[in-house]
Amino acid sequence: LRRHPAAVGDRQGLRCGTGTALRAVRRVPAPQARRLLAGPVRPDLAGRRARHRHDLHPRQRRAAVEEHLDVHRDFDDYVRAKANIGRHQSNKDTLVYNAENQWSTYASTLSPGKKVTYKSANGVHVENEFIVEGDIQICPVSALQIPGNHNVENACAAIAATREWVTDSNIIQEGLANFKGLPYRIERIREVDDVEYYNDSYSTSPPATRVALHALHSPIILIAGGYDRGADYREFSSYLAEESKIKKIILIGQTSPKIAEHISTEKYEILPDLEQAVKNAHE
Repeated sequence: LRRHPAAVGDRQGLRCGTGTALRAVRRVPAPQARRLLAGPVRPDLAGRRARHRHDLHPRQRRAAVEEHLDVHRDFDDYVRAKANIGRHQSNKDTLVYNAENQWSTYASTLSPGKKVTYKSANGVHVENEFIVEGDIQICPVSALQIPGNHNVENACAAIAATREWVTDSNIIQEGLANFKGLPYRIERIREVDDVEYYNDSYSTSPPATRVALHALHSPIILIAGGYDRGADYREFSSYLAEESKIKKIILIGQTSPKIAEHISTEKYEILPDLEQAVKNAHE
């Protein structure tokens, strides 16, 4: 990468960062597109690299949330790994971060590079159902074709990351309108008997699952569980128990007992695998 003639971009942190990266790449006009390389799409590998490698100069950082605790010793270790990337930037680099996230803001203080914020009055943010920057109305939020407030945040991050190259609001709106989302991220599979089926299997942490549920309409039959990444599920299971738009919860995998701990037996059921869970949900 050090020998690559293009500027190198790297996104880290909040889930759905891959979506932000792809939006950013697709929005840069073709002549400049080779200047932005976004990735990697594996945050766990990115964290390991951040801990051990100090010679990459990322353009973009996003928000930090509790994640990948099966890889990191604890959340503080995760934040330190992400902060390491900004720490080893140069003053010629740019760091894009969520100004409302305390951990991203902390990491930004360690970078000597140029700081670009989003979700702040001085950066790209949402105001009166429009994505704006300063006094400029860039496009309506309704231009996005994928659900959820988190995707609006992703769009703000992508716009902030590419603003140096893309200033035409029409191009930005077209890019957002044409982005249909990614596999496994609130991916609408089909509608059967007036029931919509979504695949959000990339939500492998409680915060990501809550964000996805917030984006969908009620009533919801939720299939949850799987590999245990070391997260604390107590608050999450209490949320599931209290969330009125969740009609039923079907649990599978290693995390089933932990998630079920604070949910009444009337609302959940534990099944051995995904195939049986889908059949049960359909019934």
